[in-house]
Amino acid sequence: MSGKLAPVIRRRRGRPLTLRCEFRSVPAASVDWLKNARRISTTAGQQTGRVRVSTTVYSSVNHDDDDDDNDDDLWVISRSELLIEHCRVRDSGMYQCQASNVAGVAVMTTSVDIVSTGLNQHQL
Repeated sequence: MSGKLAPVIRRRRGRPLTLRCEFRSVPAASVDWLKNARRISTTAGQQTGRVRVSTTVYSSVNHDDDDDDNDDDLWVISRSELLIEHCRVRDSGMYQCQASNVAGVAVMTTSVDIVSTGLNQHQL
């Protein structure tokens, strides 16, 4: 499995925050979001208060350019998004996007810092 997530994100209190991650895997992976090592209890496609999680899963073919006899590889791509509306300072913390399947577990981590004042527009 593979994927990327920004290492540090800063937002001003009251603004929305969207975290996105993408994993390529075989077979398909289930994706969970965690804050400070605790699972965020929102089912994909559902909204709980100010928090919404959505995950899209689709297939993609990786075309091999090498000369071996292997066929093209079929990957399952999972894209997940965590939206927090009207961020509060208490939304600060360590967020993880975790994908798991029978092949293993992959985790992407970002530190989120919600600030009340003191940053200019270019820093957010």
